[in-house]
Amino acid sequence: MSRNLKNQMGFSLVELAIVLIIIGLIVGGVLKGQDLVTSARVNSIQTQLNEIRVASSTFLNKYEDLPGDITAADAVLVQAGLSSTGDGNGRIGATGVSRLGSTATEPTWFWQHLRAAGLLGGIVTEATGVLPAASGLQSRVGGLYTINYEAINSITSHWIRLGTTTGAAPTNNNVAALSPNQLRSIDTKGDDGLPNTGKIGGAGTGTTCATAATAAGTYQTTNPDTVSCWAHFQL
Repeated sequence: MSRNLKNQMGFSLVELAIVLIIIGLIVGGVLKGQDLVTSARVNSIQTQLNEIRVASSTFLNKYEDLPGDITAADAVLVQAGLSSTGDGNGRIGATGVSRLGSTATEPTWFWQHLRAAGLLGGIVTEATGVLPAASGLQSRVGGLYTINYEAINSITSHWIRLGTTTGAAPTNNNVAALSPNQLRSIDTKGDDGLPNTGKIGGAGTGTTCATAATAAGTYQTTNPDTVSCWAHFQL
């Protein structure tokens, strides 16, 4: 009897080591899987940006005007309720123009025109030109894309912003949607890896996204995985 009890006492060190190795492999696999999912979601941003650029270029070639800026959208785009009139000056909006709003403006009509022309999906077309958060082009990592002609990173151009908005009130889509690590990854692959220079950048409240709002700034490393950035991409 005592011999049987002795044989049933616990696991050997070898058995415990094997169990720990198996647990380690499982945990490592789960973490690696999470990294791959995060990486795929971040890479989807570049895919969507390319889709926007191709759609915009195709629209311009076909109608000889930019979406949102076209002067007779109701005449050339077959879409019920589409009656916007841009000014045809080659610019989608301008500094001080709301990216999201309760009235029709060129930055909101940009998305509706691409939708009506059949060039970009995922956008709700509304007769009034309203573009609340629920109607814009949604990012696969959260938030939505908006556009405006303005100066960012010392470059005056059309800029696409990726951020979120709070409530239904008009905002500039400047609520954080990405972490510094996520945006730095995109910036490093497509530009110079710095938040305040080049054709890709980001901002946040205070220094939550970047160490400084100057060309000397770098992406924040204090809390690199905290969602604290809205992003800018040159069209």
